[in-house]
Amino acid sequence: MAAFDALQALAARQAAEGNPLQAIKCLEACLRLSLMPADEAQTRLRAARLLLLHTSNLAEARQHLQKAQMVVQKLPAHHILKCEVAALLGRAHKCLGEVDYQRGAYERGLDVCQRALSAGAGGADSATRAKLQRWACYFHVRAADALASQADSAAAAAAAQRGVDAAREYGLRDEELVLRVFQLQLAMVSWDCAAVDAAAHAVTAALGGGGGGGGDAPPDSPLIQQLKLHFNVLQIIYSMRRGHFDQLVAEGGNQGAGSSGGASSDPAAITTMEELLSAVRASAAGQSDAAAAAAAQSGAVCGYEWLPLPAQEGLVRLLAACVLRAPGKVKPALDHVAKGLAAVDGALSQLGESVAAAAGGGGGGAGGAEWGESQLDHTQVWPARALAVLRILLLEARAQLHLLSSNFAAARADVAANAALFARFPVLLEAVAPSLHMQAALYAHAVGAFGAAVAHYTAAAGATNDGPAEAQARYYRHHSRPPNRTSHLLSRALKVAHNRLHNHQLINQLLNIMAPMRAEANDAACAQQMLTSAFTLAKGMGDINGQVASLSVLLQVYESTGQEDNAAQNRNFLAKKKADLAARLAAAEADAAQHAAVLGWQL
Repeated sequence: MAAFDALQALAARQAAEGNPLQAIKCLEACLRLSLMPADEAQTRLRAARLLLLHTSNLAEARQHLQKAQMVVQKLPAHHILKCEVAALLGRAHKCLGEVDYQRGAYERGLDVCQRALSAGAGGADSATRAKLQRWACYFHVRAADALASQADSAAAAAAAQRGVDAAREYGLRDEELVLRVFQLQLAMVSWDCAAVDAAAHAVTAALGGGGGGGGDAPPDSPLIQQLKLHFNVLQIIYSMRRGHFDQLVAEGGNQGAGSSGGASSDPAAITTMEELLSAVRASAAGQSDAAAAAAAQSGAVCGYEWLPLPAQEGLVRLLAACVLRAPGKVKPALDHVAKGLAAVDGALSQLGESVAAAAGGGGGGAGGAEWGESQLDHTQVWPARALAVLRILLLEARAQLHLLSSNFAAARADVAANAALFARFPVLLEAVAPSLHMQAALYAHAVGAFGAAVAHYTAAAGATNDGPAEAQARYYRHHSRPPNRTSHLLSRALKVAHNRLHNHQLINQLLNIMAPMRAEANDAACAQQMLTSAFTLAKGMGDINGQVASLSVLLQVYESTGQEDNAAQNRNFLAKKKADLAARLAAAEADAAQHAAVLGWQL
């Protein structure tokens, strides 16, 4: 077997030196020799791994793995090799879009683990049993994920719970935590509040058993740091979805300390996210290549996959901007969006350079060369989709901030940029088409193009499977004006907007509606106080629309109560604000082609 050993050594050296195609040729030469079954399976596994990582020849990789599986299933032992083959075959099926076969590969791998463990693994040592236990948890995670991708939430939840039970039985905290976070994410898809609360409590309990770097406790591993950030992000998304902004805007005692560049006045929810992100970033930056590979392998053995690091930065900044937008903190929110876009665009630029290099061309950034999804290979699809979706969401957040501060021209440019990105990645971004319709609708509504706004709201409502998002789109479509409600109901709404949502724009609108009612009830002083507060909130956000609305209602109150001096002064101030608003609207329409393109996007 000297030839076999020499070819294997040469393949390993070629792979280490960055020559995967030459390494594959060496392994294929091995397969032309007369090999023992285990050696053949191991060689085919190595060849398939290189094919999946470095080529687009997925069918050949799958063929190697299927042959390796047929060989190893006849062997009485070699359980770890069987697991490795099943895991990589599942990944090959996933890359090929064969979800049923993918799930089948993982289920066969799980069966190998369970049979070996129940039979005592043929007298295997404790190290082998421990590996089999970790592989069993891996297959539970991957099978549950495959079921979730088929929208079979009930089966996915059951598979995840079986994984949790196995991890607890084996005493594998990391694997249990991965499965617990998966359960939480799965519960959030259905927005079953009781299930989400129970899953979040289970994650918290699982996290409580580990170290955090404080006192004599050992520091968290990179995987645990990553899972803590993931969990924190899910909690913030859940609080936002339920409207619990009162929990998110609360200030902490150490704002800015240890954060990665956030404003010193950021709420504790944001600084906590930043600190967790900083820990993940520092852990990644401080690792050697070998340590980074080991950490990645640790996550892979757990079956844990989340987002590339730049996408995590983008997501954290997106959530920070959303938290700050509600209380009208436009400038710090825009700062977070800028940081998120810098991280995402940098990663997209690097990806574009890789795409261009593979095609033999020059570099391509997020706003540079127009490379698109057709040029991506299977290893680039997932990071490209994650980064492109985050860029869409970050620009959407910025457009909403620009609309809030009456910068309609900038909002138009952001929506147009998203439409251009969608054109480059139409399949990868198909799920965000309703969001783009909502962006165009909000812009159209803001500039007074109500026909286009209704058309986009209708398109958004008909294109989404997201129940709450569809309800929001339908509300906007049918309610272009505030509904006629009693003072009592409006007072309750104002209390919720102030105490729970902390939404200054909504508070401004409610005060503008309620003030005339107070004036009609002969309480002019209360009406004036309401409108003064409403104007102050709008001014703080730069919301010219809100300022005009408050001043218009205030003028009516002054005129109806005979306050001519105040009315005259208010009338002059209102005229200036209306002129400012008109100028901003004209600026939005100055680029007539882009303005028309946004209003007519996919209608």
